[in-house]
Amino acid sequence: MVSARKLAELNRREVAIGALVVTLGVILRWMAARRGHNYDFESYQLVASGREEGLTPWQVGRYNYGPIWAQFLYSFRWVESTLGISFRLQLVALLTAADLGIGYFFLRTRGLLVTCIFLLNPISVIITGYHNQFDNLAIAVVCLALLLNRNRTSGAILKSDIATVLLVALSLSTKHVFLVFVFWLAVRQIGLTRKLFYLCIPPLLFALSFVPFLSSSWSAIRTTVIGYDSADNGPFWEILGLQNGLGPISVMMMFVAVLSLVGFLLRHRPTADALFFYLVAIVILTPSFANQYFVIAAIGAIGLQTRWFVPYGALGTYLLATSYHGLHFNSSSRFVGVFIPDEPILTNMLTGMFRALPLALLAGCLATYLGNRREKFAAEPLR
Repeated sequence: MVSARKLAELNRREVAIGALVVTLGVILRWMAARRGHNYDFESYQLVASGREEGLTPWQVGRYNYGPIWAQFLYSFRWVESTLGISFRLQLVALLTAADLGIGYFFLRTRGLLVTCIFLLNPISVIITGYHNQFDNLAIAVVCLALLLNRNRTSGAILKSDIATVLLVALSLSTKHVFLVFVFWLAVRQIGLTRKLFYLCIPPLLFALSFVPFLSSSWSAIRTTVIGYDSADNGPFWEILGLQNGLGPISVMMMFVAVLSLVGFLLRHRPTADALFFYLVAIVILTPSFANQYFVIAAIGAIGLQTRWFVPYGALGTYLLATSYHGLHFNSSSRFVGVFIPDEPILTNMLTGMFRALPLALLAGCLATYLGNRREKFAAEPLR
């Protein structure tokens, strides 16, 4: 991990490059936002409007998360009505700030070059600017938690441990991307007290965040959060023919079990490595695949510095740029002065390839991990 002192020693050229990349990244995200919006943004507006009608976010029927994101949406609506600042502008600004927070984590753990690649990769630009999905906000909060934690896994529970679990709980209450990552953190701890502290506190606080709304919205929360079920189209499970589960064992149960096993196997890796592996693995193993998940695996692959991000990023960018639910650039419109082909045969072929490519991405990440392990053991003297 790059120390704070090392960051302070960045020369002027590196600072200039970083400032330029940040500026360009912000501009690109705003340009993507100007292409319009999709279904998710309309859902955010409905949630904000629902409060004015006395509805909780879950009663609107298009909200599947903890209460934190709804509070942001309410504040956006209040600022818009009070100060006249666009709801969409505030939304994109917050998500862009989250990307910058993740970028700082990259700078501390991976260096300037990888940080620049992350901030300018088109998948993050499109998802943040156009889709406005907020997985990156949940990721940014966990990145902050890991920076405070500093790979600490033993000893008495200190303020840094308390801050870590509180931030993980905050991330879950925003969007529960890291629900299984709680187990990944717990198995890394030495001592039963630390394991239970990391395993129990974040999900407990996440559950308690719903308590103020149970009397009015229990039925809606049970349906839209606890019982929410999207399409069973995860490529990993489809290839195995298990997208509908295995008898009484649901595909969700298998997903949690396999993802937990991966976390156990990686329990001795640095926490930053574990985070990036998790972001790749959760997308590969997900029972339900959607295009906004592209960015989750992209962050993980960039963090792991695997060459497999190149085809993944190129193909994901193409699909997000040309799809109806993306930037919808096609043969009738121009993007940076050139036509982008969108013939059905090409699009269908690339979509099919993309369903297999995440599996190749996981294989590449594992190969990188095993290669690093082999080099480490080869460098160690025999005892």
